[in-house]
Amino acid sequence: MDETERLAHEHLLFRGLRSVVYEPDGNIPPDFLVDASIAVEVRRLNQHHQQSGAPLDATRIPFVERLINLLKSLPTSRPGPRFVGIFFRRPLPKWKQTESAVREFARQVDGAENPVGLGTTLGNLELEVVNFTLDGPGRFIPGILLDYDMGGAVLGELDRN
Repeated sequence: MDETERLAHEHLLFRGLRSVVYEPDGNIPPDFLVDASIAVEVRRLNQHHQQSGAPLDATRIPFVERLINLLKSLPTSRPGPRFVGIFFRRPLPKWKQTESAVREFARQVDGAENPVGLGTTLGNLELEVVNFTLDGPGRFIPGILLDYDMGGAVLGELDRN
């Protein structure tokens, strides 16, 4: 059972359905047979980048995971967390350039008395300190994540995909 099917299975059980059988006929549709009378086939609607046609998750997930891990790993010399807004659209900058820009951004933020509003831009990636507090350990914490290519009208996405 993949992640999408697992979520659907949990939802069907949450809805109070009594009998939910996974792949009742083997590895062919439907994915579930509910109460011996309802067939459920699970599909995921992937949103695609209009220019490249690539699924947005294919670039967003690995990029964001690397970026968040990098931010969390960067040392700060001052107390208090710095909440960072991450705003981007495709095409994403190369990782080597991104890593260098993020490290420089962290050095600038670390040196600022009140870093709220400090930011940097690298191509289609923007980082900005959106909040700062003196309470807690000094570190960078993702505070906002906005992918300008994701979201929008569902019916338009259904039609395009």
